[in-house]
Amino acid sequence: MRHLVLLLAVLLSSGASLEAQSPRDTLLQQATAAYDNFETARALDLARAALDPALGPPDGAWVKSLHLLSQVLFENGSEPDARTWARWGMRVNPAMAIDSVNFLAGVVGILREARTKVGARTTSDDLTRLTWQWPTRGSGATQGRLRLDPSPMSVPLNVTVLSEAGTPVGQLIAGDGLALSPGTFEIQVSASGFLPARISREVLPGITGTLAFQLTSAAVVSSIISEDVRQAVYRSTAALSVTRFGTPTPSCSAGAVTSGRLILTSYAAIRGADNLAATIGGRPIPGDLRVAAYDATSNLAVLHLPSARSDSVPVSSQIIDGQSVWGVGLAQCRTLSDTRSAVDEWAQRPLGALQLGATIAQGVPGSPVVDYLGRLTGIWTSGTEAIPAPNAAAILDIARRNVASQLTLAFNEVARRENHLFGTLAVTADMPGAMLRVVGLERWHWPAITAGATGAAPFSFHGPVGRYRIETSAPGVEPRTQEVLIRAGEIVRVAVPLRSVAQGPLGGPPPAKVKKGGISKWVWLAVISGGAAAAALGGGGAAAGGGGGGTTPPTSTGSISISIPVSPP
Repeated sequence: MRHLVLLLAVLLSSGASLEAQSPRDTLLQQATAAYDNFETARALDLARAALDPALGPPDGAWVKSLHLLSQVLFENGSEPDARTWARWGMRVNPAMAIDSVNFLAGVVGILREARTKVGARTTSDDLTRLTWQWPTRGSGATQGRLRLDPSPMSVPLNVTVLSEAGTPVGQLIAGDGLALSPGTFEIQVSASGFLPARISREVLPGITGTLAFQLTSAAVVSSIISEDVRQAVYRSTAALSVTRFGTPTPSCSAGAVTSGRLILTSYAAIRGADNLAATIGGRPIPGDLRVAAYDATSNLAVLHLPSARSDSVPVSSQIIDGQSVWGVGLAQCRTLSDTRSAVDEWAQRPLGALQLGATIAQGVPGSPVVDYLGRLTGIWTSGTEAIPAPNAAAILDIARRNVASQLTLAFNEVARRENHLFGTLAVTADMPGAMLRVVGLERWHWPAITAGATGAAPFSFHGPVGRYRIETSAPGVEPRTQEVLIRAGEIVRVAVPLRSVAQGPLGGPPPAKVKKGGISKWVWLAVISGGAAAAALGGGGAAAGGGGGGTTPPTSTGSISISIPVSPP
């Protein structure tokens, strides 16, 4: 019965039509049928054949084939081979879902362990290409083979293969290669004038893997950038003057001209903008800039220039930990400079941020970070973090398509879509020494927008639309909170009445005492704020203090809150 359930699960999950099936779907169904009939050797042979990369990229049938192969090996007592296949599968398809319903707990554990083992990518992984040659059906070979393709490199390679425990097992050279038992091996490669690489890969029974390396020149760790390269980078750096409603002066951002007519920058550099002007090489760019593509989540944006330029920086396709980089600074949004740093780490590669060894002096959002050849390596965000430039490849492709289709956007259109249009909040209080703090309440409010939104009244705040909480305090007065709404292109004026609040606890009658046991619960009555409402209630502070049983009066949230004791029914 268990075999039948597994067969049905595989058939349903593969989504294959009985009328038109792919070769992989057919192999998977045949392997499942053999497994159901206890034909272990045939099930293994068919499941392995279904995993052949030559049949296409990993799909649902591929995932089920890997699960089935692992289960047959596990049940057959070949747990080490099951672990090897699981690790190989997780390298090929790291995002695949693990089926914990239709397969044994031991198999699920092996797959989860494999994901943890191979999950972290390194710089060397990006420098390595591995292709596989699958055996013919029915092959009984128990060993695998590694070969070397030296063609991507112009100098001889020294490649050493080590066991998972670190013991050398042989040198890898071009030709027939090295026959190895199945398992995970470490490969170390070096060449004169290049940085060494170190990777881990699996050897599979009966399968030949061919390795090719594209090592990085040792010059990337040099501390020298030529003056010609520096000036070329400066000529390709755009200074962006960004205006937002209510801000007293434009803010400065930067970007790098790439592909002749596109500027790559961060989304934070243009966030909330209702207009933007650019200068390159100290000269204003005539005409209107437009947004060709943006992604708020990955913090990237691409701007479209009115006309093409000859100065342009290429985007680096590889970044290694430890390489030297130079970040461009913009003093007063005019004077260009650069700071030498290094890539300490590309955290959580390939999606995480670059961690730099030093911050960029005079850096602004979107400042270019380049390598010794002037290739764009990162887009500086703040502190010692930068967005990896290779991650911008997809959004640059989208930008080119949008430009060709005339689907670019104005800056205020982008801000409206993301609820990032700005408004202004002007707050006053009727007591000297009042301190104010503004807190954003909407999901689209980024933390930095209110990080420094604290000061003495009167106080002005400029930020994107939505709800905010104003927290007001003054000597001898209970803190007061009030919720306000900022609208796009408007100035919201708020007067916080503190004197009436102060009169209650300082000069009014004490709160009435209530006998114990006379109150079962509190009902909070929220009264819409305003001076008239406070007066009608006989002074906000006294009314708010009318609790019982020695309970501290609640902080007002938006205006006046009154607590009313309710007797039990």
